[in-house]
Amino acid sequence: MFLHKHNSETYANMVRLFETEQRVAAVQPTGTGKSYLIMQLIADNADKRFAVCSPSTYIFGQMQSIADENGISLDNTEFVT
Repeated sequence: MFLHKHNSETYANMVRLFETEQRVAAVQPTGTGKSYLIMQLIADNADKRFAVCSPSTYIFGQMQSIADENGISLDNTEFVT
């Protein structure tokens, strides 16, 4: 999956933080591609389990579309509102 430059930098920081932490948050403005960061993490860590929290189910629909378009399985992912 292709990440824009600003998300590539954020993703690299998230991966680095996951080396010592179990949970990581990406605090970015609306519309900057946080869903893509999550999908990249899920794609790169298919052997792990994920809980994705969101204030609405609409975002989960968008994430499902991203997963479908990129062949990413969400079998290891729980969505929580």
